[in-house]
Amino acid sequence: MVVSKEAKILWTKIVFVFIFSLLIAFILSPMGLRDIHADISGIIHHQGIKNIVVSYIREIPIQGGQYVRWDYFQILAVLMAFLLSHFIVEPYRIRNFIFKYRWLIGLLLLVYLVVNGYNGDSLGAYDMMGVQPGQGSAYVYPIFGKVRTIRSDEFLVSDPSALFSMMSGHYTEGVGLITILTNPLAAVNVIVFKLGGPAASFSLSYFAYKIIGFLIYALN
Repeated sequence: MVVSKEAKILWTKIVFVFIFSLLIAFILSPMGLRDIHADISGIIHHQGIKNIVVSYIREIPIQGGQYVRWDYFQILAVLMAFLLSHFIVEPYRIRNFIFKYRWLIGLLLLVYLVVNGYNGDSLGAYDMMGVQPGQGSAYVYPIFGKVRTIRSDEFLVSDPSALFSMMSGHYTEGVGLITILTNPLAAVNVIVFKLGGPAASFSLSYFAYKIIGFLIYALN
């Protein structure tokens, strides 16, 4: 099979984007574990610039650890690959591709979020309010963004009920034929819960309807 010169150039660009995205993500991922505002303030006021640079190169802060840095790395790598792809493919082609395969992309995004156990909840507010502060893993703190205490409807109302059902072993009870027929996602959530545990199930419950709703809205 003969490969055209244009195809070779395109694949060379794709490989370059892939490698360059991984490199940039590797360089930037420790920054997500730092107090960027404090670092910038220190640089502006010329205080401890050397210490900031040295600590950035040599140290990963305790809050987060290497495993949270891996989360930053993979998310940044995907974002950088998407941004850099605009330099090798016309933007309108990317938009058309995303729209054409939006359901597949949405499904893959949902699977990625569920497998990693991500959610956008504000459960970390308990740590801020002094309820067993600093206990648990580094994921007590948000990977991106910050805890919103105004979302008390989540962490004070719906979350405790759902998490109690999950941890007490009664989460999948009551999911019968009627529930499956009227809410197919409930059946999927039972499977996810048995395979991935509470974190995966909580992630599915949090993102599924949001992604599906966004995709349906995109049809209009």
